[in-house]
Amino acid sequence: MPIKLVIFDFDGTLFDTHRSISHCIKLTFDALLPAQAPSEAEVHRLISSGAGLQDTFKALHPSATTDASHDDSFDEERWTATYRSLYAEHGQPLITPFPGAAELLAALRARGIPAAIVSNKGVAAVVTALRNNGLGECVRRS
Repeated sequence: MPIKLVIFDFDGTLFDTHRSISHCIKLTFDALLPAQAPSEAEVHRLISSGAGLQDTFKALHPSATTDASHDDSFDEERWTATYRSLYAEHGQPLITPFPGAAELLAALRARGIPAAIVSNKGVAAVVTALRNNGLGECVRRS
């Protein structure tokens, strides 16, 4: 039976994004709550678990579950917007494909086998990472 489609996870499978995510979480805390930045170990644990961005910030923010009237209360939209802005500028350059990923995607494309990517990231972030690494033509957007 011929292969009709190959589906990949983006983070940690095709692309090494750990450093970019970790760095931008740190930058987000530096911008919004510098005195209470989480430990690298806690950030690593959450990234490795595959937690989404909002869940990660909820777990890391010291007052995410406390009274919203507190000065350091967690504003999910603000934290997410800050992270995404920082990620676009500072995180994207840190994303690299794992060894062999580019060759695999190119080989699938050459054989006419469509490749799809699933990710917790937004479509724009995935498309940008593919384009920045010369792989924009290897995966079709739909």
